[in-house]
Order: sequence, then C-alpha cells, then structure tokens
Amino acid sequence: MNKLDILAREWQFTPDREYASHLVKIINDPKRTRKRPQPECWHHRPPLSETLPILFDAGEDNHFKIRWLKRLKDRINSLNKLSPVTKYLTDLDDSDWITRLVAAYAITQLGSETFTALTPLVTNPDHPHWATANWLVQSICQYTLQEFGDNTEQYLCQNCLTRLSKQTLSGHKTTFQFIACRSCRQSRTVIKAAGEIVWVLDQRWKKRTAQTDNQFRINGLLQSSLGEIERVEILRARGNQIDAFINQLQSDTDRIRTQRYPQMVCFVDDQCKLAPSQVEQLQQKFGHVEYYAWREQEAENQQRVFPISPVKSEVQHQQQRLIRQLNSKEPSHRVSACKQLAKQPVPHAFERLYRRLRDSDPKVKSAAACALVRQCKPLCRTPNTLMCRDCFTRVTHEKVPLNRWFTGDIYYCNRCKQIEPLLHGIHTIIAVLDEQQEKTLVINGTRAEVNWLKIKTIFDFDGVEIRRANNPEIEQFCAQIRKHPDPQWQERFRAIPCTVHPSLQFAPSTQAILTGTFTTITTMTSQKG
Repeated sequence: MNKLDILAREWQFTPDREYASHLVKIINDPKRTRKRPQPECWHHRPPLSETLPILFDAGEDNHFKIRWLKRLKDRINSLNKLSPVTKYLTDLDDSDWITRLVAAYAITQLGSETFTALTPLVTNPDHPHWATANWLVQSICQYTLQEFGDNTEQYLCQNCLTRLSKQTLSGHKTTFQFIACRSCRQSRTVIKAAGEIVWVLDQRWKKRTAQTDNQFRINGLLQSSLGEIERVEILRARGNQIDAFINQLQSDTDRIRTQRYPQMVCFVDDQCKLAPSQVEQLQQKFGHVEYYAWREQEAENQQRVFPISPVKSEVQHQQQRLIRQLNSKEPSHRVSACKQLAKQPVPHAFERLYRRLRDSDPKVKSAAACALVRQCKPLCRTPNTLMCRDCFTRVTHEKVPLNRWFTGDIYYCNRCKQIEPLLHGIHTIIAVLDEQQEKTLVINGTRAEVNWLKIKTIFDFDGVEIRRANNPEIEQFCAQIRKHPDPQWQERFRAIPCTVHPSLQFAPSTQAILTGTFTTITTMTSQKG
C-alpha cells in the first residue's frame, strides 16, 4: 500500500481531530482527504508501527518543514523506561495532541500487559476513549500474532519462564486474539528457548537459565514460582529446598503443567539425600522418579525406596549406562542407545523410548520407533488378548513412522504405558467381589479374575461376579462405575453382565443401585471360588 494511503487512513479513522488537522498538511492531496472522517471505524485504522515510520521519513524530506515532527520523534526516542499504563491512560486526556499520540505509542510498547487496564474501555462503547482503546488493543494483538505466530513453543516469558500461548480478549461485540505469557499475559519481554525445558535444583549453579544444544535449563532455586517444566533434575539441594519445591508442585494450579506431571520423569542425583517422605511425594506427582550415577560402595547405606534396586549387578550398571546415553545431549549417542535397547530390553525402557518419538533429531525419532516396534513384535500376534497385570487394563494400539515410507505397530498398557507387565492369552477379564479371595489376580486359562475389593479402583473388565461382599462395598463399586468420567465407558459397563451368588441378600437400596448400574443381572448356578 502507498505510504500516503496509509496516512490517509490514519487521518480518516483517528478520533483526534487536532492530530488529523496536522496530517492533512503532510498528505497534501485533496483526493485522499476528500473522504468523510469515520473515527468510530477504529478497526480500519493502521497501527502506529506502520504510521510513525512514514511520518518520520516525511520529516527528513526537504520538501517538508514541519517542526512538530521533530518534536514528536524526540519525545518518542526519550521513552527509555516506560511508566505504568495508568500514566499513559491519563495522558490520553492531555491538552497537547503530541502528548496524546506519545501516550498511545507507549501503550503499544507495553504490550498485552495493558489489557487489564484497557478492558473497561473496550467493553464500554460510551467511553470517550472507546475507539482509541480498541485500536490500541488491535495494534498490540496484530503485533504479537506477526511476531510469534505459530512459533510460541520457541519463546518463554522472561518474568515467569512460561511458554507463550494464544489467548483472547472480549470487547464490545468483538473478540481479540493475541499471543502472550500463559501466566502473566505479558508479551513485551520474552526469551528464546530451544529444546526440552529442564527444571534444575542445584545450589552450586548461580545462573538463572542456560541454553544448551537441545535443552533450556532453568535454575529452580532462583525462581519464586514454577515456570515451564518438561523434565526435572534434582542435583544438589537441601531438604528445605526440596520441600519448598514439593509444596510448589502440590499447590500448582496451571492446567497444562498438572496434566504433564504424570508423563514426566524426575531424575535425582545419587548424592542428593532425600527423606522417604520426599521420595514418596515425588513419586505421587511424577510419572517416574529415578536415580542415576549410583556408586556401588554407597548402595549399602541407602535406606530410600526407589524403583531401582540398590544392589547393582554388572548388567544393571550397563542398563543404567544405556539410560544415561539415551538422555545424552549428543544425537549420535541417543541413536546408539536406541539401537542397543532394541536388542537388550531394559525395565521401563519403553516409556523412555516413546518420549524419544518427539526428539528434535529425526534420526533419533527413527531409531526410537524401530526399537519400540522390535520390542512390541512378540505382542503383535495376539493383541486382543493382552492385559496389564499391574493395572488390569487392555492395551493401546498405535502406529509409529519408521521412516518416510513405512510405519510400525506398537502396543502398551492404557494406564501405565508399559509393556513389561503385559500378559498374553487373556480373552476375558472378570471383576470379582469376594472377601475370601486372598489374591488380587487369579488366572484360569484364558480368564483373568481381578478382586476389586483388593484394589478399590475401576479397571477394564468384561464381566462382574459378586460372590461374597457386603452392601456398602457393592454400593461403592457401583458408585465408581457410575461416576466414571468417560460416558462411553459408562454405557459399556452398563451392558456388561453381572452375576450374583445365590446366597447373597441385598438391602432394598443396594438392590436398586445394582439394578440401575447393570442392565443384566443373573444368579450363579453353582458357587465359584
């Protein structure tokens, strides 16, 4: 668009008539200024980021001897440190039109953090600055969308160290979209962060952040609040520092972070002394907690309960070396670890390999996919008869790309995302309520019987047998089924047949709950178990 056309739009749609009268002198074209001014159509007004450079270029042109342009440029260049937005909102009512224009420019420079103060203006069409406020919000939104676009994953808020996200602001009969910090909603000060975001607890480290080849590391001990977290490393920290971190985790209300914790790994240096209660709290929060770099001579003194046994054989040391290699900064090391894990399975390796499907290096992605497919190859023969012996659930089937042309099949537990506890040949899973059955899981040929009274949680079953249970336990079992968050599972459970032992006597309320939960209720012809 022609520069004079941009200035003509600014003249036509600005509500500041004194400012518009000075623009006419620069435009100096009756055809362009013949249109009727329409200050209420603020959405057609160009942003200041387009208008000001054109004005400044005009001021340097020998054909124009306009003193106010130099004064405007000097005022804007003097804005080294911006004041709070309330000052500039007050300046919008100043008698000097240049002060009003500089205030508008300063608000756009403050960015989306001004939206809290601008919201009462953009939602009230009777406000004298309604058109100006809408124009300012639109200018800021347009800048953030152009600046960050689809690359929000590459930026962190400099204050909160949280990723940017697309957000909305509601005005009067319109909605604005912008990109800003997920926590504080500011977009003025951001930093680039490439790779995995690692939250580090290390009292020896004095810097706030550090960028490596494939990681952006944050010193959690220097942060008063949680930021973006994709992986946790506890290297050197005192007990009170770890307690403070655990308290932050437990009181975290950020939806994205809390959904990510169960899939996250927390690495703990073997020299960092954790109390059993701290270990338990970390295990409850994160999907997996593991030590690394354990020493043989220190193993006897360890009194902490962890998934990794303190007694280390040579094979276990080799397995730990592969895990460390899989988390290496060098892509070639990660590729080598994936290839070795394909030949030599390691406990919990499936989950780690699965995370490498999102690796930044395509060679690592391909190697991890090949390793996963090779580990799952024995499971492909009977995928419909697989059951996790820990979670008592069926499996998830997923196709992963091996390269540009071929894909492979992988299977893993719906709940724990592992393949080690999977059992073959289970055609039917029965939920049993039996007070006298001591074992949680009993396998009878192709039939798996899981005693719900031992686990008190809903799992993936194909039938129900109530043998020996009291009325409160039966009501609790039915309540868990009816409160299942997935409506499709509720319908599926309702269609499952329920078999009741003939000797059981139900209270009327229990009978009503049971009938309302299951469509088909039959009586056993002979006692089982």
